[in-house]
Amino acid sequence: MSSDTIDAYAYACILQGDNLLVETENASEALNKVITLIAENVNMDSRPQKGCFGTYQTLRYCYLVGEGFCFVIGADERVQMRINMSFLEHVRRDFFDKFVHGGQKLHRGKYRKYLRAELEFFMTNKEADKLRGVLMEVEEVKEIMAENLKKAVERGEKLERLQEQTQQLEENAQEFHREARKLKAGSAANTIVAVLRAAAFAVMRAARKNRHVQNNPSVRNSFVSTFPVGRPPVSLLCILHINVRTQCG
Repeated sequence: MSSDTIDAYAYACILQGDNLLVETENASEALNKVITLIAENVNMDSRPQKGCFGTYQTLRYCYLVGEGFCFVIGADERVQMRINMSFLEHVRRDFFDKFVHGGQKLHRGKYRKYLRAELEFFMTNKEADKLRGVLMEVEEVKEIMAENLKKAVERGEKLERLQEQTQQLEENAQEFHREARKLKAGSAANTIVAVLRAAAFAVMRAARKNRHVQNNPSVRNSFVSTFPVGRPPVSLLCILHINVRTQCG
């Protein structure tokens, strides 16, 4: 199909704000009004979005916006919407790769020829639908890969946090073990001191009683039969010995 035939029912352009960067043909006065309305009513700075602006003189106008740019196609109403959107996606990707992200300088005359050729292909070639299918599959694969990469990064972060928590638990367990040993040693020492004090008190008491017995013959005779004079009770020494061994052991 010739270029003249395309101009009869299809038109495409690229806008940046109110600035018309490139178009497939020099727009008529009526077409300029439509493009102006689109530029005034579509928010180009919003997140990427697409839609249909409406129909004017048998042409249905669809748009795709993103990163401050608006890609527009006006095509016959008989052209399916998926073809229009596929064309816009294709042009947007090429434009961004070359001029927005790629750093190339835009030559409007050359890009007009490219835009016209792509418009002709999508309007007339049956392979356009197949190309759209392939492009959709590529986008789906890219999304899946991005999601898998995100999950892998999240798993890595979780593993790193788990390792840090495990190491912290080990350090806490070692600290608890050290403190427990200190506490046990301190408790044993305190118990030994208490036992020794009790033993000393018992010995002193036994000594006082011994002196009392020696000073009182009647008491001495009854006491000697039970405990030898001058020694603490054997059962008390045994108890003291057992307590000391238990605490030291």
